[in-house]
Amino acid sequence: MTAVDGGRLSARLVCRFMGKNCSACWCFLCYGVNDRPRGACQHCGHPIEEPAGLSIEQRLIWTLRHPDGDRAVLAARALGTRRAREAVPRLRQLVTEGRDPYLGAEALRALIAIEGTAGLGVWLEQLAASGPVMVRRVAHEALDRFGGPY
Repeated sequence: MTAVDGGRLSARLVCRFMGKNCSACWCFLCYGVNDRPRGACQHCGHPIEEPAGLSIEQRLIWTLRHPDGDRAVLAARALGTRRAREAVPRLRQLVTEGRDPYLGAEALRALIAIEGTAGLGVWLEQLAASGPVMVRRVAHEALDRFGGPY
């Protein structure tokens, strides 16, 4: 993306705005870092730019795979705030795969915001008993706050 592309800010502009000298552009498909905002990715050969017409929720779901864990956690939080039902399968996957405990915990918080504890009750009990430590804590808090067992 360029500095302003269809009203959207690019990573390059955000880096400049924040006072950093960034020259990295993430590939939309493989997350490979490229030194240019357009054209074929140096890693996978696909276009670097995001496909046209994506909704904000679709962009946030894409960001859940971001190699920068902080960006993925913020995307999970935003999806929960937006109550984005289309993100539920990916959020569930993040909770159970356990690769990033911070992302798993935030994904569970987002799922609770989207589906509520009643819809997740039995699964929350299972997570509270045997999930990754941070996920267990979120599951316990949800069960304590909203009631359980289910």
